[in-house]
Amino acid sequence: CQQKMTRVDAEGGSAGQISASDHAAQADKRFESMDANRDGSIRAAEIDASHGAESAVWAKHRMSSAEKIKQLDADNDGALTRSEYAAGSQKMFQKLDLDSDGTLTAAEMHLESMAAARDAD
Repeated sequence: CQQKMTRVDAEGGSAGQISASDHAAQADKRFESMDANRDGSIRAAEIDASHGAESAVWAKHRMSSAEKIKQLDADNDGALTRSEYAAGSQKMFQKLDLDSDGTLTAAEMHLESMAAARDAD
């Protein structure tokens, strides 16, 4: 569980927590690092080439990058804009924030990790 706390801290929180604003800022940084050609959108090849720049939670789900994009791609153009990625990130934050207090704790992140591992089996 210590590894989870370290990851939570690495994503911007203090005391093992991530605020909604920290989460949004980190999502924006992840988008920026994945948008290799700086065209304002990311495609499956860019996610694949990013070597883990995607969120810790998203990375745990065993699906192709194209499938991940399809989940968030509001206009169905096969790419994610910054706003589509941000909206998906916010939705994930809300899903993980089980007590709806506006912060993610290490425990909430750990529960998601367990669910992702279970879904992979």
